[in-house]
Amino acid sequence: MNYTPTPQTIIFVSIFIIGYLFILIKKTIKNTIDLYDLLLLSSLAIFPGLFVFAPRFVENLAHLIGVEFPFVILFGSLFVCVFIYLYRLIIKVNKQDKLNLLLIQEISLLKQRIEGNQAISTHKTEE
Repeated sequence: MNYTPTPQTIIFVSIFIIGYLFILIKKTIKNTIDLYDLLLLSSLAIFPGLFVFAPRFVENLAHLIGVEFPFVILFGSLFVCVFIYLYRLIIKVNKQDKLNLLLIQEISLLKQRIEGNQAISTHKTEE
């Protein structure tokens, strides 16, 4: 299978990659996303770039893996990236849930202690 991307495809993918990576780097500088997330999310732009800028490499890789159509490798690699990101997100949410539960328990204990101290102080002032 011989594939050569058209100039329109090259231009469109180049604009997408530059814009997407610019936004990711900007968010990383502002500490909106982690460096690890930057690397993972940037791979979602780099993989399609490989198909446009290195079609021979992708064809050889598809032949080596034994896949008939090279775009199967693209979708497979994108699914892997999305699943890794989803896995990391689930881990973060579970950690946050445990932390919230712990904080709620601590707030309840502090509230109980404050109410107990207020009851003691009002009892002392009545005597």
